[in-house]
Amino acid sequence: MTGREPVNIRRLLRENEQYAAAHQYARDVQRGDAVSSWHEQQSRKSSRPEQMPHGDLQSVDLKSVSCSPKDRMRRQLAEELLLLNKAALMARKQRMTDQLQQDFIKFQQELSTRGLAIAPSID
Repeated sequence: MTGREPVNIRRLLRENEQYAAAHQYARDVQRGDAVSSWHEQQSRKSSRPEQMPHGDLQSVDLKSVSCSPKDRMRRQLAEELLLLNKAALMARKQRMTDQLQQDFIKFQQELSTRGLAIAPSID
């Protein structure tokens, strides 16, 4: 050999790095989800709207709170922002899940064409 790795090995290493990066990103997203869920639970426990910067505004009845129209508008905007953030997070999670499933299927097919298979992990 000339000292250089064959093209198929380089391609496999590059794809493995992409899979590892996607896996790491998925774990980071899951970790962020766990942290945000914890913070959301803590803000629900406090049940004080003035101490909930990003908290659960669904428990606040905007009509029963006597405040200025400006405050009411801020709360409505905060509630809309919260809902939009949740929707965006759910969409990102779904796209990442779909992408990882597609990549896994593609990887399994490539291995099966070479007569190889992935051993199931025991956790």
